[in-house]
Amino acid sequence: MRLADPADALFVYVVFVFVFATAVHAVLTVLRLRTEESSGIAESLLGTPLSRIRWAGGHLCVALTAPVLLQLGLGLGLGIGAAAAAGDAGELGRAIGLTLPLVPAVWVIVGVTLLAYGLSGRCAAVVGWLALSVGIVAEIAVKAGLPEGLYPAVSPFAHVSPYYQPTQLTYLMLTLLATALVAAGLATLRRRDLTRS
Repeated sequence: MRLADPADALFVYVVFVFVFATAVHAVLTVLRLRTEESSGIAESLLGTPLSRIRWAGGHLCVALTAPVLLQLGLGLGLGIGAAAAAGDAGELGRAIGLTLPLVPAVWVIVGVTLLAYGLSGRCAAVVGWLALSVGIVAEIAVKAGLPEGLYPAVSPFAHVSPYYQPTQLTYLMLTLLATALVAAGLATLRRRDLTRS
């Protein structure tokens, strides 16, 4: 990848910015749990043999799978367009290779939001949106001239940015972090009293 080429740099940046929209969808999906809790739907559902983990697991499955599908769709769309314009089928693989590796960062945001919900339903929205907002603001702040060390310190998105040349270990560590956050979120949700408010 020739990031020194302005066209390539723009392409990579556009792909990277779209991951934030994918993360918005993921956070909204997790926060649906809080909506169902406060509306009383969760109470009705959990009055049946449905367990809390299965109830939360349905939302979690969507929150973790949708980013893969959305990023894959983005990669296919951009790749097909780039391949047609350049007359090079390799552009399709390149585009997918840029979009899919961003997913583990979204999973970390999902994990943070779920853990916040498991600890306290009322603070889940604040924590989830704050985690995502910090990632977005840090990206803008670094582009505006703040020290680059700030970005990786506060955002999982920095670790998957093509500009920082992530490795397979990076993706593995983010996936493990997301897994730990999700597991902790489910464990805390199992013990927390659900409240209708």
